[in-house]
Amino acid sequence: MDPTLEVQHHATELRIFEDGQLIARHPVLAGKARRRVDPAHRKAPPPRPSPSRSSQGLRRPLDFYGAVGQRLSAEGTRS
Repeated sequence: MDPTLEVQHHATELRIFEDGQLIARHPVLAGKARRRVDPAHRKAPPPRPSPSRSSQGLRRPLDFYGAVGQRLSAEGTRS
């Protein structure tokens, strides 16, 4: 089940609750549409998996691709 977040806006601060527990407090910022993100409140992104051989594709020498091109062009002239 996803956590329930509640944001309470008071005169001088915002309070953020997760499942009823206070997890953050921020002073109200002066001005219109202002925002602040406290880096301490951000979770680190999950580690990215290292690229696998299948995601990199096959690596072949250029001669291979030249031979494929010649074969395809020869088949095209036979049609």
